[in-house]
Amino acid sequence: MIDFSTLIWVTGLASASQSGGVMTLEQALTIGQSRSFQVQTTLSQRRGVEQRVKEATANLGPRIDTRYQYLRNQRQQVGNIGGAPVQFQPFDLSTVTTAATWEWDAFGVNKAIVKSAMASLSASDRQTMAAMNDVRQAVRRAYYNVLR
Repeated sequence: MIDFSTLIWVTGLASASQSGGVMTLEQALTIGQSRSFQVQTTLSQRRGVEQRVKEATANLGPRIDTRYQYLRNQRQQVGNIGGAPVQFQPFDLSTVTTAATWEWDAFGVNKAIVKSAMASLSASDRQTMAAMNDVRQAVRRAYYNVLR
């Protein structure tokens, strides 16, 4: 685990030597939050939860499927129909199929999935804020310990 007092002390010395001043508490908080592994992890988890919410809401709307098939018979084919030889010419065949569907959510399963995903997003937001508050507290303690 990163010792925040050392981080602040070293960063403060570097900042003070460059700008001729002392690092403020706000600068220390910004550095701590931007470099915290815990905050970055919770933000990454939140992005994953956002994707699950988008997936869940995508199942509520209409679906449109379009397919295109192209078939080409390039050689002449010779066959027999009733004993008489028949020559089949090359041909191109194109088929386009489009289907539109709208799922009827009779039992509310899809809406429940969306509601669950939104609750997970809310919990992820709270985890992110908790991680940021932990970092703020650690940085403030380290900052004030350096000032003693």
